[in-house]
Amino acid sequence: MENKKQISLLSALLIALATLGIGFWFGTEYKSSQNEEVLSKLSVIEEKTRDTKRLNDIKTTQIALELYYMDNGKYPIVTSPGVILGIDNYSCLDYTKGLFTDKCVNENSTQIYQDPGDHKYLYISENGSTYNIIFELENSVDNYSNKVLATPNGLENK
Repeated sequence: MENKKQISLLSALLIALATLGIGFWFGTEYKSSQNEEVLSKLSVIEEKTRDTKRLNDIKTTQIALELYYMDNGKYPIVTSPGVILGIDNYSCLDYTKGLFTDKCVNENSTQIYQDPGDHKYLYISENGSTYNIIFELENSVDNYSNKVLATPNGLENK
């Protein structure tokens, strides 16, 4: 009788442990798929945040270029293949000196930002009468997608 009681108790314990184990496993699988979904959504949010920053950076650069043009009668001349904005000697635009520099030292200069991700802002102005800034977006933002061209006339998909 004692033996049957112990076997019965052991069986009940094993069934309880198996039930808990199965529940835990399914719960983990469910949580894992939820985590993947959350991470995927976070990734898209990060991409859109970088794209919004890119658009703001370029609009700020366009304003700086217009101020430069007003003071100098032309845009900074950089021939093809162009330069990458926001790095080295192309991280600041000084309107009064009429050139790109590596540091903003006075109120007549504007910081030129580099791309917040793995892309680049490519600037070209063959003769100073116009300019092109070519940059890439990771997603569609404000009707812009993929490669975008910035000129004195505004932004357009390339």
